[in-house]
Amino acid sequence: MLGYLQDISLANLIQLNCQERKTAALALKYNDHQGELYFKDGNVVHAVFNGREGEEAAYELLSWQEGAFELKTGIEPPAVTINRGWSSLLIEGARRLDENPSNPDFLDSIFDIQSEDDFMPHKLEDLLKELSGEVDGYIASSIVGMDGIDIAHHARSKINTEAASAQMTMLFKLVDTSVSKNGHETLEDNVLTTSNVYVYTRYLPNKDYFLGVIADRKSASLGNLRLICKIYVDRIQKAMPGVG
Repeated sequence: MLGYLQDISLANLIQLNCQERKTAALALKYNDHQGELYFKDGNVVHAVFNGREGEEAAYELLSWQEGAFELKTGIEPPAVTINRGWSSLLIEGARRLDENPSNPDFLDSIFDIQSEDDFMPHKLEDLLKELSGEVDGYIASSIVGMDGIDIAHHARSKINTEAASAQMTMLFKLVDTSVSKNGHETLEDNVLTTSNVYVYTRYLPNKDYFLGVIADRKSASLGNLRLICKIYVDRIQKAMPGVG
């Protein structure tokens, strides 16, 4: 299979090959630069670029916006230098590019194969559990309707998620009302900082629900928290039957 990254992003190629659990080698070339990615058992297990191997090589390749590629199936990886799951690999790649954005379209391309329902988690709790592994200092999360009732939640410690959801809804509504009255732009998210935690809330695209995440302030990175939630709100909405 031959193609160009101008037509399909490397993030999409990684998703497709991992979701189809291919064993394959993906050769990439841009001007005088060459790199390789290897797939096995639904993950990227090896990458080579510019004398580097492993995750660092993969992140370099993920920054490419142009170039040619050739996919050869049935090729076994010569080594295993990447142990991170493919979605986590893409999210970390997005985080790095968000800090140094050479490719502004990368975030939008990470999860744009959402119509492939066979590969999407069907339970919202599964998505929240997956999200928990991406957020440093994660404590709990909920998907909450604007009536204050959560429709899914996940927590690593004992916490009254229903009470927390109701309180987050009241706060989010107050902030939204204040923003509207002052004629500012439409509210997308909000961060409440206490001495111990961040309480982060972000609307789902339809604005009938929001994602709320509580994270330990000492361990969490606020930039990472906002980036991860930005990615997951679209995935969550598209996993919600009859919504969106």
